[in-house]
Amino acid sequence: MTVTSNHRTPPEHSGGHDSSFADMVERLFRRFDTQLSLPTIVAVVRESREQLRGSPLGALPELTERLAFERLERLADATGPGADSAMTPSGRIAVKEDRRMSALDKAKNKLEEVTGKAKETVGEHTGDRDLANEGRADQTKGDLKQAGEKVKDAFKD
Repeated sequence: MTVTSNHRTPPEHSGGHDSSFADMVERLFRRFDTQLSLPTIVAVVRESREQLRGSPLGALPELTERLAFERLERLADATGPGADSAMTPSGRIAVKEDRRMSALDKAKNKLEEVTGKAKETVGEHTGDRDLANEGRADQTKGDLKQAGEKVKDAFKD
């Protein structure tokens, strides 16, 4: 794992077009295997792929992997030092339920923002105004949900 200013570098892509689901999961698992379980990584990749449905097929693998990477990085950071967590006997990190749900909600909201940005960019580059507008709407929705999470956090403390 490469660390640059406390952030991992995104995984390399093998041209993007021939990245299979299993290869993508394997690359991401190698990055996050000490922090996140394989089922979590698989679920995040599936959800990322599903949320990008409708994107150009040639861009789909790379966009999916980038979205999944960002979301996994946020989940891993949420379960890292300073989070309310402990190691389980299997070596995985267990986080208290309320902190885990909050981190998961925040990651989902951020993913929605990033997905929106990706849709907007793809829509603008392909001339698909509907996709670009949908992307902007997704970004706004994600921003509003993030604001709601911040309000919830303020009342927890």
